[in-house]
Amino acid sequence: RKIGLEIRNSRVDADAEPPQACVYFSETLSQGRDVRFEDYLKLDPPAAIAVDRQSDTLCLSGLDNGANYTLSVLEGLPAADGLTLKKTQTLTLRVGDRRPRVAFRGQAFILPSAGADGLPLTTVNLDAVKITIYRINDRNLIHQVNRREIMNAVSGGEADDIADQYGAQVWQGRMAVEYQRNKQVMTVFPLG
Repeated sequence: RKIGLEIRNSRVDADAEPPQACVYFSETLSQGRDVRFEDYLKLDPPAAIAVDRQSDTLCLSGLDNGANYTLSVLEGLPAADGLTLKKTQTLTLRVGDRRPRVAFRGQAFILPSAGADGLPLTTVNLDAVKITIYRINDRNLIHQVNRREIMNAVSGGEADDIADQYGAQVWQGRMAVEYQRNKQVMTVFPLG
């Protein structure tokens, strides 16, 4: 026999944009349109968050990277089957820094042959990047076209294949980028 709704687990995703914490419950939460789950959550320090309910989970978006929060899930939080949280429960949410990351904007790896001044590069928690540019001639692009890889991001193994089999290195070096802790920064990689 069930006594009440229980918290099973919680998880913080510091790399989400914006960072997110999810609380997992033992039962599906109430689907009533009149239930405001925000009213059952108290966050310290306070933050402007959005709350999303999915089945047995509440996710809070809008947390800050590098911050710690105390989340109180208040007594009375309703489940779909009429059970409620019998006692206020407190969780500690530690939102870490985002992992360092670098990516060219978009999914494709084909650069324009002429007419573009630069290529947008996005970074997170980095002050410099090491870049290697390869030229793949038209005949060697057929391999990527046939495998339907032409508009996808390049994986580590595919990058090795390009370096070893299909491409000719045209540039390699380091480029400084603006560092802003936990913020996505866009830098233009010059093509000219």
